[in-house]
Amino acid sequence: MLVAAKKYHEALQLCLDQSLTITEELAESMTVSRDSKDLPEDARKELLEKIADCCMRQGNYHLATKKYTQAGSKLKAMRALLKSGDTEKIVFFAGVSRQKEIYIMAANYLQSLDWRKDPEIMKNIIGFYTKGRALDLLAGFYEACAQVEIDDYQNYEKALGALTEAYKCLAKAKMRSAEEQEGRLAELQHRITLVKRFVQARRVYEEDPGEAVRLCDTLLEEADLDPAVRIGDAYGFLVEHHCQQGSYQVAHRKLEEMLKRLPSVNVSYYVSQRSLEALQLAMGVALGGTRGPPGGRSDRRDSGGEEDEVEEDEALEAHQGD
Repeated sequence: MLVAAKKYHEALQLCLDQSLTITEELAESMTVSRDSKDLPEDARKELLEKIADCCMRQGNYHLATKKYTQAGSKLKAMRALLKSGDTEKIVFFAGVSRQKEIYIMAANYLQSLDWRKDPEIMKNIIGFYTKGRALDLLAGFYEACAQVEIDDYQNYEKALGALTEAYKCLAKAKMRSAEEQEGRLAELQHRITLVKRFVQARRVYEEDPGEAVRLCDTLLEEADLDPAVRIGDAYGFLVEHHCQQGSYQVAHRKLEEMLKRLPSVNVSYYVSQRSLEALQLAMGVALGGTRGPPGGRSDRRDSGGEEDEVEEDEALEAHQGD
């Protein structure tokens, strides 16, 4: 009756006071069209926002999004949509809204999902941060991608590519504090340098194993090596080499050094089972740990995680090719 009498604010208040659910039909009955003479434009938009506010309180986020959009409040509409967790609609809304803040909000939300397993989500995160001109946030995302490559796949080549992209983005970013930006760039450059050295050690191994071992030994002298290069990966590289050369005493010494620096580590995450068995047989000692890799990650040597790696690579390459 209040709606019929065009007493929309009183109708809304009644819904709130009596905890009446605002259905889509009821919301539409309270929506005044643009060409109506019942309310001026400002009052019409204010009413739409109040309807949306009520829908938000009642958890009807999709309807709230619709009403905020009709009121011209796109940021509020996006916040409502984010609460709904409807990824497909969030991506669509960000695409059609074409607003810097909304692009960034969408990208931030997508980062909370399992983007590692879905190249399409990765592509949208990169695209939205780029369109939103949030190059510092995009740099942070590339750094996260690099860490995943290292932690989950031990793929330092791809990590180096992601870190390089991060540096490019951060160098172009317009951060509020130039001092903070310079600090981040210096830190990122140092991280890139460490990863490059480890990648170089792996690359020269076939042609010059001695040089590769020297490079790796030098890396382990770096006080801040981890997390740029995981200490276990560097030691694992050396243990594998010395086992292949039959230098089991040296391999055992390197393994003990690793366990001294990483006492709770599961050595089988960094050293192949074949090398461990050969080392145990040669030295007559039991080796290995009972705990998993850092962060509870699965052992890639047995996980068969290459499909995820390929999908993630495609998403990164798609962006780099744009």
